[in-house]
Amino acid sequence: MFNADGSFNNVLQDTTWLETWQGVAADGCGTPVAPHDGSNAATWEFDSGAGTVTLDGVGAYLGLPKAWNGGELSDPADAPDSIIYNITLSDNNNTMTLVIECGTGVFWTFKLVADEEAPVLSGTWKMAPEAGALMVGPAANDGSWWSNSEDDVVTRACYFDDEYVFSADGSFQNVLQDTTWLETWQGVAADGCGTPVAPHDGSNAATWEYNAGTGTVTLTGVGAYLGLPKAWNGGELSDPADAPESITYNATLSDNNTTMTLVIECGTGVFWTFKLVADDSQQAIAYEWDNENVWDTAFDWDATFDNGTALFSMLPDEGAVWDWSGYDSISFSYYNSIPQSLADRIHLRLNLSDYGDVADPANYDGLGEYYYSFHYILDNASGWNTITMPLERTDDWAGVGFNLTGWAGDPGNGDLDKHAIAGFHLEFSISGGGDGDYSEGTIILDDFKLTGTKNVLTNPGFELADEQDDGFGWGAAMGGGHAEVVTDASVAYNGDNYLSIGVDDANWAVFYTEDSIPAQFGETWRFSGYGVDLAGDGGGAAFKLEAKDAGGTVLGTTGDVALAMTNDWENHSIEFVMPEGTVQMAAVIVASRWDGVACDFAFDDMFLMSMGVLDVIPPVAVTGVSATPYSYYNLVTWTDNDGEEGETYNVYASTEPITDSLSLSTADVVGTNVLEGTQAAVHYLHNPLEDADVTYYYAVVCKDGSNNVGEPGSSDDPITNTAKGVPTISFTPPAAFAADGDLSEWYDSGIVPFELGATDNSYGTPHLGFGAVDDDNDLYGTIFTAVDDDYFYLAAEIMDNVVNNDDSGGWWTADVVQLCFGFYDQRGPKHVGMQRGAEPDYKMYFTPAGANSDNGAGVLAEHGDGNYFHEVYDPDYVFEFRMSLDSILIDDDVRLIPTAGMRTPFEPMVYDNDGDGLEAIMVLSHTNDDNAHQTCEVWSNTWIGGSS
Repeated sequence: MFNADGSFNNVLQDTTWLETWQGVAADGCGTPVAPHDGSNAATWEFDSGAGTVTLDGVGAYLGLPKAWNGGELSDPADAPDSIIYNITLSDNNNTMTLVIECGTGVFWTFKLVADEEAPVLSGTWKMAPEAGALMVGPAANDGSWWSNSEDDVVTRACYFDDEYVFSADGSFQNVLQDTTWLETWQGVAADGCGTPVAPHDGSNAATWEYNAGTGTVTLTGVGAYLGLPKAWNGGELSDPADAPESITYNATLSDNNTTMTLVIECGTGVFWTFKLVADDSQQAIAYEWDNENVWDTAFDWDATFDNGTALFSMLPDEGAVWDWSGYDSISFSYYNSIPQSLADRIHLRLNLSDYGDVADPANYDGLGEYYYSFHYILDNASGWNTITMPLERTDDWAGVGFNLTGWAGDPGNGDLDKHAIAGFHLEFSISGGGDGDYSEGTIILDDFKLTGTKNVLTNPGFELADEQDDGFGWGAAMGGGHAEVVTDASVAYNGDNYLSIGVDDANWAVFYTEDSIPAQFGETWRFSGYGVDLAGDGGGAAFKLEAKDAGGTVLGTTGDVALAMTNDWENHSIEFVMPEGTVQMAAVIVASRWDGVACDFAFDDMFLMSMGVLDVIPPVAVTGVSATPYSYYNLVTWTDNDGEEGETYNVYASTEPITDSLSLSTADVVGTNVLEGTQAAVHYLHNPLEDADVTYYYAVVCKDGSNNVGEPGSSDDPITNTAKGVPTISFTPPAAFAADGDLSEWYDSGIVPFELGATDNSYGTPHLGFGAVDDDNDLYGTIFTAVDDDYFYLAAEIMDNVVNNDDSGGWWTADVVQLCFGFYDQRGPKHVGMQRGAEPDYKMYFTPAGANSDNGAGVLAEHGDGNYFHEVYDPDYVFEFRMSLDSILIDDDVRLIPTAGMRTPFEPMVYDNDGDGLEAIMVLSHTNDDNAHQTCEVWSNTWIGGSS
């Protein structure tokens, strides 16, 4: 039995045919054997496009219980959860031929015939979405006391979407969705939409019976009703507790049994009248335009077109979908040149195909999840009008949003997925009883567009005048590359202008938003736009998103997310969830190549939007946290959280137990954003100057895909291991310091230098942030540092077999040393972006001409001025540098007061160019992949003095 509410029953009477595999001695009639006895709940689903019917529910079957898609059962206990049959309907849908392949090459065929026509009321009904659908007065069909208006269809949408389900098996249910219309007699403060109130909420079992002779329908079951819950044969309810066991309505069917008018006398002389329509009475048949977008307007609207005909369909490229998530509404204008000849008979629908739940759009030709909108405008007088609707599921019947009627398409997630629109359709629907009459008229439609853009960019297509540093639109920065707006409509994706950005040789260029763009923690932001490769091999383009605090300090970033560029205009996008503390954000278009290959790209129609806070529930604490000691490092392991997808893990170490979020604030960060599935991180152990035993506790925190951070999961016990002694910033500079290029005083001072080599370094973690070197003769760095109460000192000897000082492509393309460091006691998480104030971060680089700030503070010292000296021997070069702790300050920086045991961020880098462009960057930190200039998170640490 296929019920209208989607439920299915095998009704086998007292006996059915049994076979020995079901546990009987011989084949023959007998008492049905579970689960093939109809005892389990089941549902059915018919896919007319695929020609299949699916039964879900253990034991549900058609034809024979042993036949299923995986073979033939030999034990009732092996009954599957679901079975799919191929179906062919014939004989005016009264004959059903089923075929099922039971394993390879074994086909069962069953021929079923309808036992009887479904009961006349069987199906789902709703209140007619029109004025006068419910009324009350002194007589039947009399609304002189009150009747609903057309506006009520909108304001009481929660009522007009209620379903009255008459199942073929005689059961009845009120399906009221999440809300329905409530009145004060139901215990609410005021009339309005609200959560259904028992017993009028469909929670009790109920049945229905239709008597065609007397023209009545009777509902039996406390709380079951049609129209309004308060109307019953004895009066109008004033308390839900008084709901009767049974209600009888006078029923009149019309429009080929698709309209039902109910009348109930509530006491003497009080008549309520309700008009219901069958929910599936207006199915649509879609007809698409051909490739020329031309259609034949000569349609004969006979019964073969059912009640709705789609005269226009617009679809994206084959296998593609449109992403409308950047807009909140859709709009079109219409002009009734000739209103319809039959009033109140025909209306317009704008329908959407939602492919959000379609796994492979390229191999699917159905409607997807199919949404309707209803516009009763075709009788209006001539004149231009505009309709604007929200791109939302509202289940509205009056053109205010989209309605998931269930009349067509396939099941989905129940939400209108704006990012996966596979087409829109214009459809005209005429009501009637199949009498062959027709209506005619002419309507002109124009100006279809998406509206309510969520794009926060003020100059997304580069069409507006936009000066550098004007706080509007875009700004540019570059190191040997180019980034400029070009006017050439023949190249632009849209309009006249586009962004041209690229590099020539080992350079970079960025184009960034200058607007102050508010953002907040937890928001997911998407940056997208159209791009094309104009010259090159497609490599070198990237997008980047940055989260900032109120002062502009970068708190988190995507880094440069590489784009796969081609010779065709294509849309590219990245997403980023804003970390805690975010107040504003920025978007950046990047061109960057360091291999000597030039590149040139064009970008246009950029789009930057907040997708909102998608998830606010933090993950649970991580379990299974432990550590295993190895030579100079501990391996921290844990178990990934079940149920999370796309999460990352942050790993912490502390000399004190880590029990909560507060103790995390002072813990060392071992690893950040460790990908799911990794379940391990290395904690390298360092100590000032000498090897020493150290003891650490560990914790791991899960951060889900929306940046929600859970509580730490901690190791049960601490672990002790030997830490490697590493160089420090000496508290005792050479007594006879002179910036003269002679480093003998450094070598004689006893200061331990930082050594950077291809196969080893002072930290035991040799690493190249970029490129490759041949050996230590190709590139090797020895770097001394010291500090006293007045000065910071630095000396370096660089082994370099070919010294190249050509910096025409940018200082970083020559042989040069760069130093990133922080003058503060660094405990807990490292800075993400550079900071000023109490914990200032600095970047410097050292050329033959002088020592230079990479923070925008200009030249710090010049060669030969007594504070800086640079000597090139080729091979090899040396330099010495001294700077006042007062002069180094920028803006509101707090001056360093050197104290023994202070732990400071410290990251030296040595660049190598042997004549063919930048070839390598030798670094100290094993996590520095040429991104130390972007984030302090990858900087190493050292100490001031000889203790921790």
